[in-house]
Amino acid sequence: MIGSSFINIDSMHPHEKVLPDRAESMFQYVRSLSPHIVIPSIILCSKTNVIIDGHHRYFALKKLNIIYAPATYINYNDNRILTHTKNDLAPEKKTITSSIGSKVLEPKTSFHHISFNNELLPIILLSDLMLVQN
Repeated sequence: MIGSSFINIDSMHPHEKVLPDRAESMFQYVRSLSPHIVIPSIILCSKTNVIIDGHHRYFALKKLNIIYAPATYINYNDNRILTHTKNDLAPEKKTITSSIGSKVLEPKTSFHHISFNNELLPIILLSDLMLVQN
């Protein structure tokens, strides 16, 4: 399944820790939107439900006891998805294995972009563009 939907937040698997001050800011922001919370969807791997983008949103929603969260599924193995560190654009793809192996990475360890029309775009845009399919 590719596209956006609402899924049970407990079926999502984080691969990174969050920055405490940023997590608290996100929590306060999301709480301020009540009763109609409108946020970008959380980007998930379509095969594993590992969170690719949206850890701070995920933890804010969990803290608010939200059961269903907006999610966009992507094919994480698609060659157009680039996973890298701050200083290295070489693909890493260790995000999935870190979450599956229960070893959660430090905050902001990995960055994700999509290669589209010779540009690198932030992966968060996929929640609107839905460019990567299975």
